[in-house]
Amino acid sequence: MADNKKTTEKREASLCTVCLGKDFQKGLMCNNCFEDHKGEVVAAVRAHQSAQTQIEFATAKTSENLAVLKKELGSKMEQIKPFFDQAYSDVQRDLRGVRLEKEVFLGLVKERCDEILQKAGQEELVKRVDWLKNAIQECGSKLRWYRKIEAKKDQTGDAKTETGEAADVSDETAAA
Repeated sequence: MADNKKTTEKREASLCTVCLGKDFQKGLMCNNCFEDHKGEVVAAVRAHQSAQTQIEFATAKTSENLAVLKKELGSKMEQIKPFFDQAYSDVQRDLRGVRLEKEVFLGLVKERCDEILQKAGQEELVKRVDWLKNAIQECGSKLRWYRKIEAKKDQTGDAKTETGEAADVSDETAAA
C-alpha cells in the first residue's frame, strides 16, 4: 500500500514538458496536450497539410519550452549574481584559508546565498530559480528520450521501407 501511495504521489508531481503544467502523463504528454495535438492534426488534415506525429509534437514543444526556460534562468541568475558574490566572499572570509573540496565549498556558498536572499525578501526568486533548474533538467531528460524514440522509429521505418520496396520490385518482376 505504501508503494502504491508513492507511485500516486510521483504521478501527481509529474511535469508535462509540452505545456509545463503538472499533470499525470500517460505517455508523451498530459491529457490537455494530447487534446491540443489532436486538434492540430485535425486542422492540418482539413487544410490538406501533413500532420505532426505525437512524438514530433512533443519534441517541438519541449524544445521551445527548454529554450524559454534557459533564457528565463539566465535572467534570474543575473538578478542573483550580486547576492551570490556576497555569499562567496563571506564563505571565503569565514574559511580563513582552509581548503575544502569544490563541491563542499560551493554547497556552503549556495546555503549562504539562500540565507542572504531570504533576508532580502527574495524567497520567490529562490523558489523560481529552483523550479526553473528542475524544469530544465526534466525537459532536457525528456527531450533526449523523445529523440531516442524518434531515432528508433526512423530505424525501424527505414527497415520496413527497404523490405516494402524489395517486395514491390519482386511483384513487378513476377508480373512481367
